Amino acid sequence: MRGWMWALFLVPLCACSRPEEETAVRGNVTALVAESYLPLIQREAQEFHQLYPDAIVEVRSTTTREAIVQLLNGVVRCIVVDRPLNKEEVSVAQHAKLNVVDTKIADDALVVLVNRENKLPSVSLNILESYLQEPADWRSISQSKLSGRGELALTGKNSGAYELLTQHFFTFKSDLNPTIVSESQAGVLEFVATHRRALGIVSYSFLRDTTRSELEQLKQAVRILPLHVTDSTGVVTEVKPDQWSIYHHLYPLSHPLFVYTASKKSGLAEGFSSFVAGQTGQKIIQYASLVPHKIPYRVIQITQE
Repeated sequence: MRGWMWALFLVPLCACSRPEEETAVRGNVTALVAESYLPLIQREAQEFHQLYPDAIVEVRSTTTREAIVQLLNGVVRCIVVDRPLNKEEVSVAQHAKLNVVDTKIADDALVVLVNRENKLPSVSLNILESYLQEPADWRSISQSKLSGRGELALTGKNSGAYELLTQHFFTFKSDLNPTIVSESQAGVLEFVATHRRALGIVSYSFLRDTTRSELEQLKQAVRILPLHVTDSTGVVTEVKPDQWSIYHHLYPLSHPLFVYTASKKSGLAEGFSSFVAGQTGQKIIQYASLVPHKIPYRVIQITQE
């Protein structure tokens, strides 16, 4: 009889239990990230989870185009990509009445890689543009100290790097025809490191990432080419990509990095986006040798006796 009475009391208790409602700091969300930013956003997600144990952000890598497609199709609610939505994508979002919110979190840049055996000290944007359309014989660029037809290594058409090159920094009448199309920037690095006549394009953030020790030897086999920049007085200078030149937009291939969210109501996706754009999240970006959108600060209290 006693056991039967306990059962009567337990049934209504079980029937009334409900899963907790998602908030900005509680729940589960998947974030799709352009592949070169995977280690960075994983660190952001880990720190976010440490601060808010009930918040789980699963970070997955993909191409920039695929991340945007999944966001617009409602498959995911949070993405991190290296370019803004184009006109077609904005139109799709408006037609679907999606509440897409973009948050700038950092500045990055595309960098030009050549093999160590290439002695070219720097390159102009005009020569780079011409090379991207049709790799030249290096004998025509005498400072390279190379001969033979050049080779070009790029990531695919769905990558942010390809779209930035072809739709933002340069305007080409036809698709580029690289020697090799790699699924990842690591593949571009490997090709340039092992082919003396190759030139490749990767992101500054990818080169600064130190989480993949197997790539360090390949990085030693390549060089970053500074770019020619002409100031208002007509003086040409060589500009290397670094935090200073990217932050001040002196390096001509600089570009922003965005978090996009699309939710019917504010939840964990928006909470994570706010975290990355906030003080702690921006410090993580700065420590990764990137350029945070908001420079983190430290308040120092000065006492007077």
